[in-house]
Amino acid sequence: MIHWCLFDENYGSPKRMNVGLMRYKDSGWSARPIYYIWSLITRYTVPESEIYPLIGTEDSLVRAAALKSPDGKWTILVTNFSDKQSEAEVELENVSSLDFRKHTVTEKSLPDDSSIVPYDAEFKYGDGISVSLPPKSFTVLTQIS
Repeated sequence: MIHWCLFDENYGSPKRMNVGLMRYKDSGWSARPIYYIWSLITRYTVPESEIYPLIGTEDSLVRAAALKSPDGKWTILVTNFSDKQSEAEVELENVSSLDFRKHTVTEKSLPDDSSIVPYDAEFKYGDGISVSLPPKSFTVLTQIS
């Protein structure tokens, strides 16, 4: 299921539904952490991309998928649900040298102003990429600019 609620809302009951991308107006419509994750997903994935689940992670709390856009550019989405840092080795079949930018979202790295999460590293893909994943993080490796 995709995240469908743009902002927190009252639906006729005294209890507010607090699952929006943005908090309610009494909190200044400030962004929730999911806002930054969703913004990366919608910015760096392309409709009609081929989706490849990535398997073989040693840590069962790490999940990943790779998407290949119709024009051949790759985006890799990785989530570390663990309370501990983890390492992920990403290998794509039949892929030679590619350049990737890495964007990472953690609770401590959230922008203060609802801006886009900047990239924090660049990678050159050779025989694979080794990525350090902070605890409770969402990481995007992408060729899309």
